[in-house]
Amino acid sequence: MSTLGAIEPIGGAVAQEAHGQLYIDLMRQAMAAKDLGLRPLAQKTGISKSRLGRILHPKLAERSPITMGEFRVLLEALDIDLLQAIIKVESIRDRQVSADERYVALIAMLANLFKELPGSLIEALAEIDGLDGSEVRREWAPRLKTVVIKRMVQEVTDVMRRREQIFEDRYDLRG
Repeated sequence: MSTLGAIEPIGGAVAQEAHGQLYIDLMRQAMAAKDLGLRPLAQKTGISKSRLGRILHPKLAERSPITMGEFRVLLEALDIDLLQAIIKVESIRDRQVSADERYVALIAMLANLFKELPGSLIEALAEIDGLDGSEVRREWAPRLKTVVIKRMVQEVTDVMRRREQIFEDRYDLRG
């Protein structure tokens, strides 16, 4: 189970983002939410306590760079999915979204979507006759994003409508 729901929004996103420090702050908040200190985290990760102290130092200027291996091990030890972390950090730009508990499920859903999306798109493109992949253009992204969002809104609206219908049928609220 992910611990992202208990993590508060992090201030100063733009200033810290260039250094990748938002991910460290995300990890520190997950540690606080789980009441997990450096010693137990060192035991879970196999990373020495002193190294963790340097990587996760509270003062940004005192932090040591983190390796990708350490990054992945720490996320796993803190029960944070990599894609959920990325989406959470990206959503920090909008403090209202990142602070709202209602969006925790959305972040988890987006992470699941993005895990399977590249492979699914490659398979779908392979099934189109005459398309070998070289025709795909980066500038298609905004239009495709709009189409996906519209479709998601339609699907969610349909689900809500079906739930409402089931509720009305069950409790015969029409008259």
